[in-house]
Amino acid sequence: MYSLYEQDVLANLLFAASHGRQGGEMAERLMKCFGSFRNVFAADRHALEKNGLTEAQAALILSMRPIARRCAAARFGRHPDLSDRRTLEDYIRALYVGARNEQFILLCMNRQERLIEARPLAEGTLRGIRMQVRTLMESVVHTGADCVIFCHNHPGGQAAFSRADIQSTRIFWAQLKTIGVPLLDHMLYADDAVVSMRESCHLDETFFFPAMWQAEEAKH
Repeated sequence: MYSLYEQDVLANLLFAASHGRQGGEMAERLMKCFGSFRNVFAADRHALEKNGLTEAQAALILSMRPIARRCAAARFGRHPDLSDRRTLEDYIRALYVGARNEQFILLCMNRQERLIEARPLAEGTLRGIRMQVRTLMESVVHTGADCVIFCHNHPGGQAAFSRADIQSTRIFWAQLKTIGVPLLDHMLYADDAVVSMRESCHLDETFFFPAMWQAEEAKH
């Protein structure tokens, strides 16, 4: 079920291309056809035209994807409380509105798990992405983050972590530990689902998330 807020945002974005008042009608039609704000901007040109848009209007929708992403995230405010799981999942969905390629985003947070900054660190293709440790560490230090969450998407719809996802997270976690910044989780967005690596993966004892890390440190 889509929200009226998202429909209003879409109507405002379409205003210029739809001759004023038709923006609201077009937004309502698109939301009903595609089911959500995210699906409208994830649609390809053919699907948009098939549902009543002209070639120019479909092209406008495709060009608006970065703007739509920012509009979707704006409703959470600048520093949302991401300690709430539902808020975290909805915020991640907003970050990937219309994303056609795989993207790695770093959520930098303070001790209360309020967002300091959401930083896109790398973008790949439908086949994958490569993220450098140095890029990650520089971003964490620059933002002054007390803890972080990794996010990435699978545009092809596979809501499951790959072996490469898990291996790279191990490497990044080890580097973050050297500067005392906990990795709270690695979240995967695919086909409108948000999956937690901490909860979904059967990880061996060499992979520690914060609670396990703190318990281990307390023994020494």
